[in-house]
Amino acid sequence: MIVDSGTPIHIVYDHLFVSSTREDNTPVAGFSGNASRATHRGDLNARVHTNNNEYINLVDTDSTLVIPDCVRSNTQRL
Repeated sequence: MIVDSGTPIHIVYDHLFVSSTREDNTPVAGFSGNASRATHRGDLNARVHTNNNEYINLVDTDSTLVIPDCVRSNTQRL
């Protein structure tokens, strides 16, 4: 499930839903003050099930940063 947070950039920890990737080292700071860097940037791909019982493919171009250490837990936050 993808929930829209209102941000123009999506952050993921792996390439599973990302295509057209290229290297990117954008620095990112989390709410807790921890800092990290992206490894890649690309397009977010999603397959959406509509109310009409159809599936459509959506691509959000150049909208996603891959940050492998962004995984959240009770003790670690980005």
